[in-house]
Amino acid sequence: MAIKIRRVVVPEELAAAVAAQAAATVANDAAAGRYLDARAAEAIAIALGRAETLRPFTRYERIACARLGHHYLVKVKFVGRSGELTLQNRWSHGADGHWRIIECDDLGLKSPWKKPAKPMLVNANA
Repeated sequence: MAIKIRRVVVPEELAAAVAAQAAATVANDAAAGRYLDARAAEAIAIALGRAETLRPFTRYERIACARLGHHYLVKVKFVGRSGELTLQNRWSHGADGHWRIIECDDLGLKSPWKKPAKPMLVNANA
């Protein structure tokens, strides 16, 4: 049985918007706000406020992208001096012709793919 892998083709305008918004976030530049829809502004403000201990961010990385109808889900990891913040943003192409973040999910301050510092005992009483 062959496994089919589908690659998501990201429109160039969206890739540019994601890069510009993430770079502005790393630089702590107010220009990042121009890519936010009112629906997502509060969620992103809360996520970035919670991640204040990680600042200054040193870089970002787009780690995943998926198309969902007319929207795109983009996961971006921001790397700071003492950890990482991963956000999953839903981007939509607005009536004005610009890409905007309409929804943001805070996936946490630590990557779920990292090995824990201290091993956990599972079924220790079994």
